[in-house]
Amino acid sequence: MKNLNYFLFILFIFQLGACSKYEYDLNEYNQYYNYSRTNNYSKLGNLNFSIITKNKISINDFSGIIKPPLYFEDESFILATGNSKIIYLNKDSILWSYNLDKINSLSNIVATKNKNIFFVGTDGYIYVLDKFGKLINKTFINLDSNKYLLVSEPLALENQVFIGTDDGYLFKIDTNGNIINQKKFDLSINTVFSSDGNNKLFIGLTNNEYNKTDTLLILDFQLNIIKKIALEGLRIIAPIVFKNNNIYLAGSKRDLDGIASDIICINNNFEIIWRNSIPLICTQLSIDDENLYVAGISSGIGETLTGFFAYNYEGKEIWKNYMDIKIVSPLILGKKYLIFTATDENGAAAFALNKNKGTLTKRHFLTDETPLYLIPSVSYNKDINLFGSQILLKLKITQTPLDKILPY
Repeated sequence: MKNLNYFLFILFIFQLGACSKYEYDLNEYNQYYNYSRTNNYSKLGNLNFSIITKNKISINDFSGIIKPPLYFEDESFILATGNSKIIYLNKDSILWSYNLDKINSLSNIVATKNKNIFFVGTDGYIYVLDKFGKLINKTFINLDSNKYLLVSEPLALENQVFIGTDDGYLFKIDTNGNIINQKKFDLSINTVFSSDGNNKLFIGLTNNEYNKTDTLLILDFQLNIIKKIALEGLRIIAPIVFKNNNIYLAGSKRDLDGIASDIICINNNFEIIWRNSIPLICTQLSIDDENLYVAGISSGIGETLTGFFAYNYEGKEIWKNYMDIKIVSPLILGKKYLIFTATDENGAAAFALNKNKGTLTKRHFLTDETPLYLIPSVSYNKDINLFGSQILLKLKITQTPLDKILPY
């Protein structure tokens, strides 16, 4: 009996540890984990990937989501739906919704340190809501109103937001939605740019064409140019990532064999310290404390090939793995696994690869589920959260009751 009580006590201690909640060490709320765009959730530990649970959220007129969910606070998400609403979801209950009156969210959603919520609408305005869903401000940014506006992934940094457009404007916006600085460039701003969190932005200027020369810009927070780096013959498509004073990016180029990509590491003196090539269109970069992880897709018509690569900080290839799938989501990094969604001829699935070896550890088929928006969000409790694209439901990849008491 004494041994049984001891065993139960040990299990109780493990359960307390498993249930403890890690708070993101962030001052703002961005996609790709934070302003550095590392997609590194390793501090949470092993992300949950055992079982799938599903919960229908609304039985009224809320449609599915059209943009990646923003994990906002404890068990809360900000969602943009297809019927022109921004909603605040807390523990699967809708606390408020903001009606955009037939306008949809054009950009992804971010939030500043004081929890003001930012997005760009299809009407060319930046909208700012407070955390209770009240409109604070909206500011027009479609300065070339003769064309449809395309925007970058917004970047929130404490109580300011940076956002770029395809007509070359870069805006710095305060927490109330006022434009406090702007700069016009000759080329489009790349989709996902990053920051060091101190006083530098790392932004790509792109021609949006292959075999032309895109440019990496290093700017200060006042939008002054610190350095320009020409990427001869390369097109920037993947996110620009910052980690440990280094900038990581990929540039793609067309040749006789199709489209290949150069993976480039640039140090804090703005020198290229290593460069590797993959025979694919690089679409995703993520990095943790050990390696850079890369995903690229085939340029062949009708092909569904994706290659995955890991490089150490010196640029040495650690592993590579080719799979007959087409990656959809960014590469999400936990302590042991690299997680993403992808599609093939059988439909959609969520995958977990071993970070050390690149081998497939587990997959969850999503083909029997209601159609999903396939960009997931990671919550504090380590769940992988996906939402419906036609009806408002939440699917989460979570842990079993036994997982909760085991010490891993």
